[in-house]
Amino acid sequence: MDGGELGLLREQVGLLCCVVECAVIPKELEHLYPPWTLKRGKHVRWIWTPELRLLQNDHRLQIRHVSCALTSHRLDTALWEYAEWALTQTGREDSQVFKSSLLAAYGMLACRTDRPLDLYSVHGRKAPARAEACQLPLLSHVYRSTVQRVHVPAIQNVVARGVIEAETRTRSIEYARQLEGEGIPVAHIYADGLLTVTDQLPMFIPEHWRVSQSLTNVRSPHPNSIISDQITRMPGVVREGRTAYMDANGESTRQREPLARLTDCS
Repeated sequence: MDGGELGLLREQVGLLCCVVECAVIPKELEHLYPPWTLKRGKHVRWIWTPELRLLQNDHRLQIRHVSCALTSHRLDTALWEYAEWALTQTGREDSQVFKSSLLAAYGMLACRTDRPLDLYSVHGRKAPARAEACQLPLLSHVYRSTVQRVHVPAIQNVVARGVIEAETRTRSIEYARQLEGEGIPVAHIYADGLLTVTDQLPMFIPEHWRVSQSLTNVRSPHPNSIISDQITRMPGVVREGRTAYMDANGESTRQREPLARLTDCS
């Protein structure tokens, strides 16, 4: 597909089933690509539309054709308005406390359950029948009622949630590529953040990104883990296991210092 055809696809929002052809990616650049690009040759792949930006002007990745698409050329205005409002809340002093509450709205997308659901109505709307007043972290005057769902669609909001997560990952990879182009090595790329090896801040930090903190005496026993003097992040490992692992392996894990942790606020 040529640049014009890719441009048309990028105007869509959703999920594409494509035949892609991937060339060999140098080992030192593999972390700057999505995992599916590391499979060499021609194969069928479902691609989220935000990932198309990573293919632009890259001779190593080619989309041969698209066989089907679950897309729309219109954005979900409700999600867009909520995201814009959520960004205005990041400047609050207690932003770290209610971040999980802000993420809960999008986290419920693609949720599938046969159990009764608690539905909430914000003050200003008519209270549902048999509703009771309750309190939520960010809202006041809220009513709660339990509604029995007869049938939950198997693909309920799956595409919406997938696009949100793909957009976040794509932004992280894009910024990582920019930093490495400026000579700043990127040690790890997370869904919403980067870990860089540097003793000074980047000259220009993109909008909605911030330097979370500086880390010293950093060890990384696994690609998604961080052990440092300031923080410990070991997803999937309970607190007792983290302590035992550090006691047993603290001397054998590799160290990098100093490092900066950059986080995508959006």
